[in-house]
Amino acid sequence: MKIFIVEDEKRIARFIQLELKHEGFETATESNGKRAFERIIQEDYDLVLLDVMLPEMDGIEICRRVRELSDIPIIMLTAKDDIDDKVNGLDVGADDYMTKPFAVPELLARIRAALRNHTGHNDFDDDDSDRVIISVKNLTLFPERSEAQMKIIHDDGRKEERAKIELNNKEYSLLEYLVKNRPNMVTREQILSTVWDNEYPERENIIEDCIANLRSKIDDKYGEKYIQSVREKGYNIEIWDKVYNKRDPVKVELNEREYFLLEYLIKNRPSILPPDQILQNIWGSNYIRKTDVLENCIQSLRSKIDDGNGFGETYIQTIKDRGYKVNSSFSKKYIQFVKDKGYKIIEQSCPFFVKDLILFPERFEVQFKDEPVELTKREYKLLEYLVRNKHNVLTRDQMLQTVWGYDYIGDTNVVDVYIRYLRSKIDDQFGEKYIHTVRGVGYVIKEQ
Repeated sequence: MKIFIVEDEKRIARFIQLELKHEGFETATESNGKRAFERIIQEDYDLVLLDVMLPEMDGIEICRRVRELSDIPIIMLTAKDDIDDKVNGLDVGADDYMTKPFAVPELLARIRAALRNHTGHNDFDDDDSDRVIISVKNLTLFPERSEAQMKIIHDDGRKEERAKIELNNKEYSLLEYLVKNRPNMVTREQILSTVWDNEYPERENIIEDCIANLRSKIDDKYGEKYIQSVREKGYNIEIWDKVYNKRDPVKVELNEREYFLLEYLIKNRPSILPPDQILQNIWGSNYIRKTDVLENCIQSLRSKIDDGNGFGETYIQTIKDRGYKVNSSFSKKYIQFVKDKGYKIIEQSCPFFVKDLILFPERFEVQFKDEPVELTKREYKLLEYLVRNKHNVLTRDQMLQTVWGYDYIGDTNVVDVYIRYLRSKIDDQFGEKYIHTVRGVGYVIKEQ
């Protein structure tokens, strides 16, 4: 699938382009409205992300003209949160409309929906009358004819084709069941109930054999792992990005007290919170402490997050005789409340911008006008802390506590040393001053 990004703000276009590439899409970009219209008509794209405010020809006019010639899916992007603009965009033929800033998972979902709902523009065979499809990266399933295809890319991305995966009925049914439930794990009993209709299979290990056949025909043949085993529990489809280590959101079932406790720990990370402080803030100042209520709630969170759902990471740490804290790696994710449904942990995909400097929290990377900036992990953490608090002066003690930790014992001049490292790699290298010294106090990042 190839997506055309029409956006005149280069850093936004670059950010969208990176995210789409990591999801397996091919991309092309254009910043000029008139050239964008010509390219949409002349070149072959599967979907257009179209900004409204463009030089020479605005997005509304582009959409109107394109609709006279093509039914390619178009999603409008704009910073103007005005009902009239949205109505105009939809009236001239846009398939969807998003207001900036937007969350990347929502953008990806809208792209998938637009591609799924579109009937006249696709990269499948012309006789694909069954337009209900399910896609997982390069794997595509056609439920109406029980067929699976794999996209194969040749010649450094310049050529691609789709190969049919030869599966028997049970193999296809099992694959579709796993894909529809991704990234959730399904147990052996659930597979028997759904795929074998609760009929006792002729062989005790028939599920394992069927999984082995799928791995041979998909994972092994195409060199990418789709089917994951959850030891002694079951199987799931879970695609991990090789560079970003990303995966799909997984819902975590929490009661109200567990959620507020987790949120309180995260908001105060990486600070160590004493039990009495937690009890006062979560259970109330008039709460008469019971010795085990907090410990039980912490244990429940650990069972659902650290031990459960396949996260495989320790988030909640106990500091002996002092209290609890959330591991700093939790900055990769954030908590979202879904009304009337519950709570879930989802990935934090949004980068930080300071003029031409872009920070990507998920992979500790920095770019200056698309050029990578080589930083150590500690340098990155210090820079991110400054950027998160831009325009606010941070003291050396604040930086030590947040970046090096409360337990750090060493030379307090380490902050000044790392500030010099950052200035040499950013301010001096690119000739633009980001980090300012506030004499006798600390440091601050300014955009002016």
